[in-house]
Amino acid sequence: MATTPLYRAENSQTHSTAGAFNNSADIIAKLLLSAGKAESVEASHALANAMSAPDLVAFMKQVPALDFIHVYQKNPSDKMFTIPAVIRDGFTIPDTEPAVLLADPARHNAVPGIFGTNRDELKLMLLFNESLVEKNIVGIPTIKDQRKFNQTSEYLANIWKYIGADKPATIIAASGRTDAFVYRFDWDEQPSYLNHDLGAYIGAAHTLEIPFVFGQFEQGAISKYFLTKSNAVGREALSRTMRQYWAQFARTGNPSRGSAGTAARWQPWTLKKDDPVTLLLDTPTSGGARMHAERINIEELAAHVIANKTYGPKDKCGIMNMFLVASEWTPEQYAAYENGICLKVNS
Repeated sequence: MATTPLYRAENSQTHSTAGAFNNSADIIAKLLLSAGKAESVEASHALANAMSAPDLVAFMKQVPALDFIHVYQKNPSDKMFTIPAVIRDGFTIPDTEPAVLLADPARHNAVPGIFGTNRDELKLMLLFNESLVEKNIVGIPTIKDQRKFNQTSEYLANIWKYIGADKPATIIAASGRTDAFVYRFDWDEQPSYLNHDLGAYIGAAHTLEIPFVFGQFEQGAISKYFLTKSNAVGREALSRTMRQYWAQFARTGNPSRGSAGTAARWQPWTLKKDDPVTLLLDTPTSGGARMHAERINIEELAAHVIANKTYGPKDKCGIMNMFLVASEWTPEQYAAYENGICLKVNS
């Protein structure tokens, strides 16, 4: 659901119609400046605007790959960086917002869909957050405050679920369809390693559901620490249930009770507040696959973050930035929050 209009991907942040951070105009200007083609950012922009398309292409082709990466980073230690999301260019991606297209079955391929996220989507990423985690001399992380770590993880995962599952499913249901199915993957039965409970540190993290969907638990460089004999029975049982749901959905467009007909019935998303609309996926000893009435209210979530007295401005702005990235807040709303405090703490 998070996409970027073309002008936000192309325009400089100094343009009268400002572009997004790391837009193409600002990136090109930075590259020209770092290559010594101009003496200031303003001169770089002027030069880029004056260059012909062939000359600009020729310049870009000779820029070393690592130089491209460095201009996207705020500082050299950044392992991840922000770029405009899926760009609505009108060719590969429609220039109309996805929410508008989903609301009208005549404007998209209205087929059944499964939408889902993981309960601890961003826990793994939070292990690189120095305000939440400290590392020893060999780089092993230790969570400073488990309660705050879990609360931050929950905030971010709920925003993720709203964007990727609840919001599109709600739009589809509002159009009169009853073929949107939502899940939340909850498996967190990793073992302890070096006195660290990996379930608490990583839990149901991003992409961890994929081997369960395909039943392929190969021992990779990292997964060997997650997939052990002690959790084999539970995860294999969960994987069987998930594969039955997905197989039944592929055959009929409705996962229902799975291909064996023995699983809990996966009900479609509805607009009725108390209806069970989210299928929780976990091992039999942790409740198994079961329906739950969970649906994320984004306004209530934002209010909860703002009212959280244990979070300082930097903590709150880190969460609020997710609202901005997801286009749930406009740049103007983000800039106006608490008289621009997020612009100050993130500068």
